[in-house]
Amino acid sequence: MARFRDLSIRSKLMTGFMLTSLAALLLTVGALTWYDRATFRLEVLRHFYTLAGILLHNASSSFAFTDHPHSLATLAALRAHPLITVSPLFVT
Repeated sequence: MARFRDLSIRSKLMTGFMLTSLAALLLTVGALTWYDRATFRLEVLRHFYTLAGILLHNASSSFAFTDHPHSLATLAALRAHPLITVSPLFVT
């Protein structure tokens, strides 16, 4: 603490400004990271809900007419998506 007391007023002000800027930068990076993570999660969910809606629309006729080859062809279209590993169709 004695070393800080011996610094010039210019050095003390510069240190204060630098610490304030660093704190503001860290808060901004934290807020942007949190926002980006939340937005990315919502985008992924919206993407998969859209994909599920398209799948439901395309598979509804195969459910109505019990057309198993058509339902398998509908599910085969999901192979192009790298994140989908399993895609069951349930009839209620």
